[in-house]
This record gives sequence, structure tokens and C-alpha cells, in this order.
Amino acid sequence: MDHLLLANETGNLIQRVAAGQADLTRLNGIAMALTTGKKFALTTGQYNYAAVILGGVADIRTSAETFLDVGRRTDVFAGMPYAVTIAPNTEFEIEALSDDFQFAACWATAVQPVQTRVIRPRDVNVHLHAVGRISYQVNRVVQGELSLWETYIPSTNWAFFPPIRYQDSEALLLMKQDRATGFALHQLRTDGHEETFTSRHNDVVIVPCGAYHSLVSSPIGVTYALGMSHSLSATRDAYPDYGWYRHVYAHAAPDPRLPIVDIGMEPIEPANHDDLTPHDDLTSHDDLK
Repeated sequence: MDHLLLANETGNLIQRVAAGQADLTRLNGIAMALTTGKKFALTTGQYNYAAVILGGVADIRTSAETFLDVGRRTDVFAGMPYAVTIAPNTEFEIEALSDDFQFAACWATAVQPVQTRVIRPRDVNVHLHAVGRISYQVNRVVQGELSLWETYIPSTNWAFFPPIRYQDSEALLLMKQDRATGFALHQLRTDGHEETFTSRHNDVVIVPCGAYHSLVSSPIGVTYALGMSHSLSATRDAYPDYGWYRHVYAHAAPDPRLPIVDIGMEPIEPANHDDLTPHDDLTSHDDLK
């Protein structure tokens, strides 16, 4: 089973993944680019919907609320994310206000309906997993049954090692590189099968239910992965062959290149300045997503 979808940009569409594809049973995803004035409209129906702005600015109008001028960064390497969650049975429209506007979204049948709301940079939890060459940054954007998180991996560093699997969770990873020639190497293990493959800018990696996954960034530059997942439980475990790793790397120095992005890259907002303090910490591998 091929769990790597190569970038195939056609018109406004960057990627489109549907439930039933490559072991996905319930998660859907899309990534799009829109120029100024162009719109994307949908009705959520039975689904929870979550979207993150990869770059640019947009107005987001829903049948419940309207959010204007959402977004700031020009791309994922230029600042912190803005995102939106949209409840089931809600009409919405995204209108691009800049020519560099891109967004990625996921949706799945709602068990616990989400609220329609905007997530701003000050709402995002920034976690640094800082253990030598297994050092990377995770921005937790949306957490719950439907989750969005951003991972930044400096060159030559590993992420999600030892590999962890979530017993009842499936995920999509939209991959980006800060250099045109950048790439990442992935290891994906499912029952009795192992895949090793290379992803490049705008490729998508599918992590099916019960699979172990880890990746390493090439020496060329920083790797970015937007994780989009649907989970019915938090049950998880680490790959058993690498239990010794924690003892070897227990005292490894943090990578000084982290964080890649932080709240200091964002303009000061006129109110609630105290809320802009990032939630940075040095976390264990047990607290990744």
C-alpha cells in the first residue's frame, strides 16, 4: 500500500485526500491556493471541519459567525499559524485577501461536535522536544477528536522517535520544505510491513490506524509537517525495539536552532498583551501531539 501522495498541483488544488484512500477510513483532507478575491465555499454537513492558514490572509464567513482578516504569515516558515474550526451543519466561505493565500483542511464525521471559532497565534501551544538530534518543534493548533499540529524539524534531525502509534487514530501529513531541493525520509511500519520513502514539498504522507511513523529532515534545510488527524481514543505505545534510546539520549543538549517560529515573530496585539506569552517547554517524547 502506497502511503505517499506526490504533489500534483492542478489549478487551485495542491492536494486532495479522501476517506477510503490508502487505508484511511474516516479522515479527509485538502490543501488549496487562492489568489485575491477567489473563494472556497462548502457546507460541513455531518462533519467536524478544521483548517489552518499556511500563508496569506482571508475573510472567513460562516452561517454562525464572520471572521475578518484572518492570517498574517506569508508561508509556514514566516510565523505562527491562524486556524479555524467549523461545526457540523454550517455553511462557510473562505475569501482570499492576498495572492499568496494557502490553506489546508481536514474533516471527519463528528462524534463530539466542535465549536465554530478562530484560533490565533496566542492560542497555540508551542512545545519543544529537545533531545540532541531528536529535537523538533510542535505547534499544537487544534486538539481533540479532530486535531491539527505543525512540526518543524531542523536539518539532519529526527522527529517522532522512537516511533509512536495511536491505536485508533489516522493522520495526514502535508510536507513542506524551506528550500526547493529539500526532502525528508520517512519510516512507516504497519502490521508485518515496513515502508521507507522520501517526501518533498507539498507531498502528503498517510499514517493509517495503528501504524508507527518517524522521519528525518535532510541536511539541506528545515522540514515542516502539518499533521491532521482524527482520533477516537488516546491509546498509544512506542515501538518496542528502541527502549534503550531514552537512556542514551537522556542528557543530550537541546538543539540551539529551536524554535523555528515563535510568538515573537507576530505583531503586538492592542489588548491582552499578557496572553501573548508562548507556552514553550521542554517536553518528553510521550507528549508529542
